Amino acid sequence: MQLSVLAAVTLLGLAVSDAALAELQRAPSQQPQGAAANAAPAMIVAQATTPPDPNAVEATDVYNAKVKANLEAVEARNQAALANYQAQTVIFEAQKKANEEAYAAQLAAHQAQVDAQQRKYEADLASWQARVLACKNGDKTQCAQ
Repeated sequence: MQLSVLAAVTLLGLAVSDAALAELQRAPSQQPQGAAANAAPAMIVAQATTPPDPNAVEATDVYNAKVKANLEAVEARNQAALANYQAQTVIFEAQKKANEEAYAAQLAAHQAQVDAQQRKYEADLASWQARVLACKNGDKTQCAQ
């Protein structure tokens, strides 16, 4: 109902503003003088207080209902799009967390493999150095293995 009242007030305002604009646009030579000059504002006031045409009000109500329905449809689409976006964000964040956890697990496994290789290298190097030292000290069984 508020929309139809607003439309009626707008229509009245347009009628008044059209009449007032016509009065203002007249050339100075066409401006009424004396009593006729005072009659123009009274005519504008009379037009403003004339009740609106019931058919125009009904047409305005129909138009306002269509506008309201379109706005509600847009709002519903926006809400659905927002819900869809939020659901996709939740899925994305869950996948991102799963990817981070999988990467951390792979990185830990790789680091464990690197550490094992480093320990084996250090053990092999220490064994080789011990054999070289034993060979240099005369234990020929340790030479050139």
